[in-house]
Amino acid sequence: MGEALRKPGHVCTIVHGLAEAAEELRLGKFDVIVTDLVMDHDTAGLDVLKLAREHQPEAETILVTAHGDIPTAKAALQGGAYDFIEKPLDLEVFRNLVNRAAETVLLRHQNSSLRGQLDAAYGFEGIIGDSPAIRSIVATIRQVAPSNLQVLIRGESGTG
Repeated sequence: MGEALRKPGHVCTIVHGLAEAAEELRLGKFDVIVTDLVMDHDTAGLDVLKLAREHQPEAETILVTAHGDIPTAKAALQGGAYDFIEKPLDLEVFRNLVNRAAETVLLRHQNSSLRGQLDAAYGFEGIIGDSPAIRSIVATIRQVAPSNLQVLIRGESGTG
């Protein structure tokens, strides 16, 4: 699998076992995580999926399985997996799946960046402050701003 992904230019880190996977997930930065459903006698890919969600929440996780039953697939998807693929692997399908997952991560990053730029350019520039209370108020304003709700604002005269 690593070789199949390295050829089109992906950087791959290969680990064996849950302990090594946990260490890499804790220390590294990954966009896509591919794990076998059954890694060794005591490790399930769902354990790696759980660690990935904990340490790499922005990453997409793909499970590879020879045991492609419906309950396993359902558990993987409910656990936050991007997708799963059955063995024996069709390398072209596998590469396309990894590429789609990587594109999803990239689009999410771009979307977040653009939202930040829009907020900076067209946000609530008249509101001064960066305290948790001000951030909470701005978040509330953002929620109600697009609606036609009538809002009562109370406060001392001259405070805004």
